[in-house]
Amino acid sequence: MDLSLVFVLALVAYVLVLKLVPSRQRLVRILCTSALFIVQTILILLLLGSPLRPVFGPKDLPRAFWLQILACCWWALAARELIDLLALPAVLRKTVQENKILSDIVAAGIYVCSGLAMMGFVFGLPLQGIVATSGVLAIVLGLALQNTLGDVFSGLSLSIEKPYDVGDLVWLEGGVEGEVIQINWRSTHLRNGQNDVVIIPHSSMAKMRIQNHSTMSTRYNGSLTVTVDGRNEPEYVTEILIQSAMACPAILERPVPTVAAVGLESDRVNYEISFSTSSITSAGEARSQLIFRLYRRAQPGFSAGGPIISSGKRSFSIACPCSNP
Repeated sequence: MDLSLVFVLALVAYVLVLKLVPSRQRLVRILCTSALFIVQTILILLLLGSPLRPVFGPKDLPRAFWLQILACCWWALAARELIDLLALPAVLRKTVQENKILSDIVAAGIYVCSGLAMMGFVFGLPLQGIVATSGVLAIVLGLALQNTLGDVFSGLSLSIEKPYDVGDLVWLEGGVEGEVIQINWRSTHLRNGQNDVVIIPHSSMAKMRIQNHSTMSTRYNGSLTVTVDGRNEPEYVTEILIQSAMACPAILERPVPTVAAVGLESDRVNYEISFSTSSITSAGEARSQLIFRLYRRAQPGFSAGGPIISSGKRSFSIACPCSNP
């Protein structure tokens, strides 16, 4: 039987393994494809000799062209096997890699080298001219795609440093916060508390100050700042605010909410209520519940000289005694 046909049968078996073995059983796929690649390597050595110096037999041109096609297939399979071998440590550790920017770039580089090997070793083309032409083309494309390439390389640096990953809750400079749902070549996608998707280019992400709320814990820490009339006793105001926070169903009981005086404005005192929620999506609901609780504590008909609590542009009286009536 012709060895070239055996090579084709091994190639068909290789494709069937990729189609039939599910991707979640990646280790089994790598073992099966590696075994088939060893068989194909033995066959290509018997057919052509070394892949670096193949002998095609110029007297029979159709046969030589057929063997060149098989050699190109072998180089493509060799590139895929090298990529699988580089990914093997992560597969053995059962590490789920959601951010694949770096691995995609390495794979692209390996396939480019495989293509150059096909042109140089299989077809005997001069690689110097090809490399020079590709360099000029790369300069033209680099100038045309400058902004896009900036996003790509910024994404590569973020992939190496890994300040966040898919599923993390992050806060970005400028007030944007949400859950990372996707990291692709050009941008990072966040889902905020309103269930909207915020798309931020990597070139902008690389310049921002990033706070990762999921580094140590999946719990989200939120806060709300309120302003209270300075005539109220700080101890009593602190107790009222803590009780209001603990009464909100969306706020976790542990850790206990805390209150701290953070500033003075004329005759008023700013208090910051710090609390924790189970996720970033419930942070907005927690703030809303807390404002409602504080509103119930308030008495809009209180005297003009009574204590005032305000949040944003709205202010209202609160039923707590004054230290200096």
